[in-house]
Amino acid sequence: MRFFKLIKYDLSYGIFNLKNLIKYIIFILFFTVACFELSGRLMGISSYQDVSGISAGDHLFYIFGGMKEYIPSPSDPFQIPYLWLINHLLILYFTLHYASDDLSGVGQQMIYRAGGRIKWWVSKCIWNFTSVVSYYLISMSTIIVFCLIKGNEISLTFSSFMRNIMYFGPKDLGYETWDIALEVTLMPFLVTLALSILQMALSLVFKPAFAFIFSSVMLISSAYYMTPYLIGNFSMAVRSDKVVSNGLNLTDGIIAAIGMIIIGIIIGVLAIRRYNILSKE
Repeated sequence: MRFFKLIKYDLSYGIFNLKNLIKYIIFILFFTVACFELSGRLMGISSYQDVSGISAGDHLFYIFGGMKEYIPSPSDPFQIPYLWLINHLLILYFTLHYASDDLSGVGQQMIYRAGGRIKWWVSKCIWNFTSVVSYYLISMSTIIVFCLIKGNEISLTFSSFMRNIMYFGPKDLGYETWDIALEVTLMPFLVTLALSILQMALSLVFKPAFAFIFSSVMLISSAYYMTPYLIGNFSMAVRSDKVVSNGLNLTDGIIAAIGMIIIGIIIGVLAIRRYNILSKE
């Protein structure tokens, strides 16, 4: 029973509170601006291509799609996929401090009341999962509301004109049609969750700022290097093997994300067992 009270405390204080409302508003504004940005770009190509069939899936693809494989060239400077990056970094920053800050306050008492450090850590993992879910539900809801207002399709179909939006031409594509619903819904969520869990565990070993730097470097490196060893690649739909012939496999991405989540949980267990709560300032 004490363990469930701890979970209730984490969800109430760590998610459903006025302080987080500001974070949610920032997140809504970001996705609204991103949707308007796509509308502006569509207006630029509407003069020579029919863009009437835009859908919610196109908006997801535009924001979560990432960028094609970068091949260093003096004539092609590296341009980071800022919408994709901001989405991940916002969530990672919003979930960065809660666990470590909790150890500086009532969390110390909650550890003893819950009956142990491991239960405290498991509760924080549940909080983390719920937090990431809430942010992605907000992002999906914002896109759906925007599409309803604009009269766009509420579906996960992907329009052919997105080739021009994402690639500036069809020559880079390996396939004529895309079946990437999971790549633009499940994979961004799983990758963010994996990094958030690992980041939370690392914040118990190092300072939260160092944990956030680790996550940021991981994401930026993923944009620069197309490799399955950098997990951020799996959250970019344009690098899927369903879009380009040399792309990454969905199943491999799911396994990699779940593996990172497990590693993060294990690191957290080991870290909280050795954590000197009394020395926490």
